[in-house]
Amino acid sequence: MGKFGDRFFQTRGILFLLLIYISIGAVVTLGVWDQVAAKEPAAGNKGAHLQSVSVDSDTDGLVVQLGLEGPLSYRVWSTPSPSKVIIDLHNTVVGTGVQGFALDDVLAKRVRITQYPNYSRVVVDLAHSVPTPIHEVQGNTLMVYINRNYRQGYETLVAPGVRYGQFRQGGEAGQVLVNYLRVSPRSRASIRPVLAKGGAGGLETVDSMAKAHDAIAAVNGNFFAGNGKPLGFLMIDGEIAGYPIYNRSAFGITATGQVLIDQVDAVGYFQWADREPITISGVNRVRRTDDLILYTPEYGKTTGTNHFGLEVVVEQGVVIACSEEGNSLIPPQGFVLSAHGNSRELLSDIAVGDPVTAHWELRPDWIEMGVVHAVGAGPRLVKDGKIAINGVEERFQSDVLYGRAPRTGFGVTETGEIVLVTVNGRRGAVSVGMTLRELAELMITLGAVDAINLDGGGSATLVVRDRVLNLPSDGRERPVGSAILVLAD
Repeated sequence: MGKFGDRFFQTRGILFLLLIYISIGAVVTLGVWDQVAAKEPAAGNKGAHLQSVSVDSDTDGLVVQLGLEGPLSYRVWSTPSPSKVIIDLHNTVVGTGVQGFALDDVLAKRVRITQYPNYSRVVVDLAHSVPTPIHEVQGNTLMVYINRNYRQGYETLVAPGVRYGQFRQGGEAGQVLVNYLRVSPRSRASIRPVLAKGGAGGLETVDSMAKAHDAIAAVNGNFFAGNGKPLGFLMIDGEIAGYPIYNRSAFGITATGQVLIDQVDAVGYFQWADREPITISGVNRVRRTDDLILYTPEYGKTTGTNHFGLEVVVEQGVVIACSEEGNSLIPPQGFVLSAHGNSRELLSDIAVGDPVTAHWELRPDWIEMGVVHAVGAGPRLVKDGKIAINGVEERFQSDVLYGRAPRTGFGVTETGEIVLVTVNGRRGAVSVGMTLRELAELMITLGAVDAINLDGGGSATLVVRDRVLNLPSDGRERPVGSAILVLAD
C-alpha cells in the first residue's frame, strides 16, 4: 500500500490506565487523536462534485478513494467513540447515484454519505478506534489510508524494579488489548505461586489472593479442577501441591532467583515382592484409558476414579485391599495403584498381604536442582528466542492449540527479567484475543527468550495494586485455583 507507517509504541509517563467502559464492552482510548487541518479552497472556488466512493482492503488496512471533479477543499478527522473516520468535503455536492454501502471487513462496518447545505460528509464506521489516518490527493482522487496494523500504549513504574504496561494492537484479525508486567532480576520483588484460600482448597479470585498476601501485582496460575485442585505441576516452597501431567511445560524459580522453563514429568515404578519393577503412567492425576496411576495422600482423601478399573491399596508397604469399585480411600501412610484397560493385568495377581513398594521422581529433578517454586501449564511458546509451540506433544486439545482466546503467558528475557502477560479476548471488536502463535510472537516482542502459556480464557486476570487491569471475558473475575504473585521482599 505504501502509505502506512511502521508500527509504533507511544510511551507515556506516569499515567496508570486510560479505560473508558461503555456498556458490556470497554472502549479503550489511547494515543492522541489529532484533527488534520483542512486544505483551504483556492480563490474563486465554485465547488466540486463527489462522483464516486470506493474502499479497498488488504492486510495493511483500508484505502478510501473519493473521485471528485472540481476544486477540492477537505478535512479528514476521526473519533474514538463511536469509532469512525470522517471526511468533510467543503463546497461539494454528492453526485447522482453516489450512496453509502456496507463493508465486509473486521475493521470497518459501513460507509455513510450525507449531503449538507455547505459540504458533503463521508463517514467510515469502524469496529474500533485507529490511529490518525493518512491522506493525499492523486489527480482527481482523494486517498485516505486507514491503518489496521498499529500499537499504542504506555509503560509505568509501579514499584522498584516492577513495571506495568498496556497497549492496544491492531492486526488482520482485529484489535487486541494487552496488559503486562516486567519484574527486574535486580529488584527486591519476588515471584511465588499461591493456592486459593490460603492452601485450604477451593476457588478464589486473583484480586482476593493478591490482597491476602499484600502483593504488588498478580496473574492467574495453572489449570485447575472444579474444586480448585491443580491440574498439573505446582510447587510452593519446595512442597508439591500438584503433580506434572503429560510431560507438560512449566516454569521454576530457584532459591537464588534463577528461572527455569522446561517440560517436567513425574516418572516412577512400583515393585511387587521380588519381581521386576513396573513403570507407572503418572502420579496424582486423572486416570485415563490404559493408565496405571499412583495416588498419594497429597492427591486427596480418595482417588476419584470410576469403577472401570482395578485398584490396589497399600499401607506401610503392605497391600490392605484390592477393589474394582473405584474411588478408593488413600491411606495417610500409603498409596493406591489404579489401573485401567490393558494395565489391569499388571495388578491382577496382587493379593492382600503382599509387599508392594513404589518410587517416583521429577524428571528433570527440579527438587535436586534447587527449585522452590514451580507452575506447570503449557504448552511451551518460546525456546531460545524462537517460536517453539509443542502443544501436540503435550496433549492439548485443538481448541487450546488453534483457537483465538484470552491468554496468560509467562516468559523470561536474556537478562533474567520476568514478563507476565494477559491478552483480553471474547470482547467483540474491543479485543479479539490471540492464538498461541500470536501469543508466542508477542512474548518475543516483549523480549522473552523462553516462555510458556498459562491458563487463559475466562481465567486470564492481571491485578496491580488491588485493581483488575485487564478485561476478564466473563465480565467479572473468575475464581481460580491458584495465582502467581509479585511480592515486595
